Amino acid sequence: MKESKKDLKVYRMKIKNSKDPMTGISQISIVQSPAHTVKMLTFAEGQSKPKPLKLSAVDEDEQICMCAVLVPNIPILRQEQGTEYILMADENDIFQAALKFNKERKNNNVDLEHDGNLVSGVTMMDNFIANEKRGIMPPDGFKELPYGTWFASYKVENPEIWASIKAGEYGGFSITGLFDLEDMDTDMEVSEEEILDPLELYNELVDLLKDIE
Repeated sequence: MKESKKDLKVYRMKIKNSKDPMTGISQISIVQSPAHTVKMLTFAEGQSKPKPLKLSAVDEDEQICMCAVLVPNIPILRQEQGTEYILMADENDIFQAALKFNKERKNNNVDLEHDGNLVSGVTMMDNFIANEKRGIMPPDGFKELPYGTWFASYKVENPEIWASIKAGEYGGFSITGLFDLEDMDTDMEVSEEEILDPLELYNELVDLLKDIE
């Protein structure tokens, strides 16, 4: 049986007007399956290295979780009103989004699964962008991610949310926000299998961007 292919438009997520209060990231959501597929890590007392989420059942937890928020050039499949397309953000797009987010002090705006209801007892401890020139390396557990990746850590004092994280019900972070979309003037021809495999999509997008640069 011949493999079915479809063409998807590719757009960049940009903030064209940094002073527009309506644009940018409004909150970070704790989700089961982040669009960039990077899973969170948790930290425990006396632990020299973070443990993957699936190994986080420990006696005395610091109740801190860390994950990537945005990863450069990772394709994000969007499906809205019957239309499918690919979103991506490069290093500068991510820097501008993180800068606006921090300037507007939205660090503790957190919801679950994009439900829009901000939760209490979840406090951002830090956020940073891996930067080779500044000597800021991707942390242990995320060494495979490129420079330009935006990371965040949260102290989770809400007992219900922490119990859900430990139980594996949540796996990472995802953003909620409004962006200007810049048409990359190209399409990606992808199969159903590639749509279900973000790593395959990523490799396809990297090759595509090289061709149009």
